[in-house]
Amino acid sequence: MPILGEVMRIIYLLGLIASIFFASFIAQSVLNAAGISIDLMAASGAGQIVNYLIVLICAYLFATLVWRQSVTGYFLLYFQNWRKALGGFAVCAGLALSVGMLWYMFVFAAGGARWSSVAWAQTDARVLLVLPACSI
Repeated sequence: MPILGEVMRIIYLLGLIASIFFASFIAQSVLNAAGISIDLMAASGAGQIVNYLIVLICAYLFATLVWRQSVTGYFLLYFQNWRKALGGFAVCAGLALSVGMLWYMFVFAAGGARWSSVAWAQTDARVLLVLPACSI
């Protein structure tokens, strides 16, 4: 049976998620009323950056007002223990790569992915350097 504190933690996190959507809705309404054609839910461009800023502001307000934690103290602690943090990042990155490769192998084995030797032959360093820029 969950304790009241655990239930409240879930309610607070749901409130954070709701506040992010509410803030995005308000910002989109203000932009629309002002005649500015920026879509905050776009996958790229200025709308994506504004949406990220809204999320960061909501997360900062949540951490300081609800959890009563210092954001600067968190980053200072992070930089003081950078070796442990870097090790944790390496473990998470390795896990993400492993899961991604296993998922691709599963999809490939199920027939959902196709291997194209022609496309692989056309891939060179220029294409690989352009790929990160395409995701921005």
